[in-house]
Amino acid sequence: MKFLCIDYGRRRIGIAVSDPTAALARTKAAIDRKITTNYFSQIAAFVDEENPDELVVGLPLDTDDNETDFCREIKDFCEKLNGILTKKIPINFQDESFSSHKSNLILRKTSTKKRRAQKGNIDCVAACVILQEFLDNRSNSSCRTVLED
Repeated sequence: MKFLCIDYGRRRIGIAVSDPTAALARTKAAIDRKITTNYFSQIAAFVDEENPDELVVGLPLDTDDNETDFCREIKDFCEKLNGILTKKIPINFQDESFSSHKSNLILRKTSTKKRRAQKGNIDCVAACVILQEFLDNRSNSSCRTVLED
């Protein structure tokens, strides 16, 4: 089973994919929404290219695991995305708390680039962190599929 993860942001959208066995996540791309205005088409192209069985989307829950105001925007984005995909794909929501912070730590340890040049990488790595957490916890109730065909 293969998954594609989306870390939705108002400026950039990070994309990560799993291997076909759903054991490991890897970064795919970061879409800068100021440069790529038709980002839905770009994401749909990644979905067509990778052919995942399901999507995973990061959801920014608060410290009590309640949905934040930004969650509604993300869910609206997911509904629009599912409307343009050539085939309907189940969408799983995974708590993305601290994924950007974890990404920053990973990049600090592994990258020689200056922090300013890493902004796009942070979003890719954040999507990868979200997806790996989802894959590691698939049998746990912390992952919720809420949009299905």
